[in-house]
Amino acid sequence: MNVNYTQLKTFLSNTRLKVKLKQVGKSLLVPSTSGYNDFYLNFLQDTFNFQIKKAHSFFACAILAIAFLNRNTPDCFFDLPGKFIGQRGVAEGKPKPRFFSKKADLYPYMLVTIRSGIVFLRVDGPKNFKILDGSNIGASTYLGLLKLLTSYKYPEEALRDANIGDNSTVDLSVGDIYGGDYLAIGLASHVIASTFCKVRGKRKNELERIKDCDISKSLLSAVTGNMLQIGYLLATLENLSTMVLMGPYFDAPTFMQMGTVAY
Repeated sequence: MNVNYTQLKTFLSNTRLKVKLKQVGKSLLVPSTSGYNDFYLNFLQDTFNFQIKKAHSFFACAILAIAFLNRNTPDCFFDLPGKFIGQRGVAEGKPKPRFFSKKADLYPYMLVTIRSGIVFLRVDGPKNFKILDGSNIGASTYLGLLKLLTSYKYPEEALRDANIGDNSTVDLSVGDIYGGDYLAIGLASHVIASTFCKVRGKRKNELERIKDCDISKSLLSAVTGNMLQIGYLLATLENLSTMVLMGPYFDAPTFMQMGTVAY
């Protein structure tokens, strides 16, 4: 969901909803499983004068929510069926999600939570799970580097442009090294061999010509590629065939699509 929080705050400030909530704000306690420096919580507290009670039960709540939605709805999950990566890893349009629920076939599965960092969990039941591993390279890595390297003001713009960006202007691919697919070890030519490798030898005037959309696609591909490599290794070790991705930051189809470019 793309949200302009400045516009949203202005809209809410002019609604009767805010007036009613302000009247009970001091007595209204909102439990939260999010972080202690969370943008969304600060936004809610400032707009509605809520009291926020912090709790450290995000994973337990998320896993129970998944179980509830899987049991009671037909569209708890989605995947991206079909091939949508063309020559040199260029996306052939934005893929259309296919929604479904797994019902009794859900467990066991790997849950990958994409937040500031990334956490990988094995889930054997609604109340039976364990953390397998984590990565410090997550959503905030992408957003922080975007701010350093590009002129984007909003993440939504960067995600939109990642669909039209050409990461081959900055990334070194298998095809760049071997002239095509590396069939001996099963690597397609579009697979990224080294992120931002081509930037190393560029002069200053050449660097200034690199497009923001190309940087966005490269960064997003790097984050998703790292996530998928770790996830695949852990899933193999744990003998898991289902991986569930969840997170609030990204347009998920774009995020998953960039993963296929990288990996």
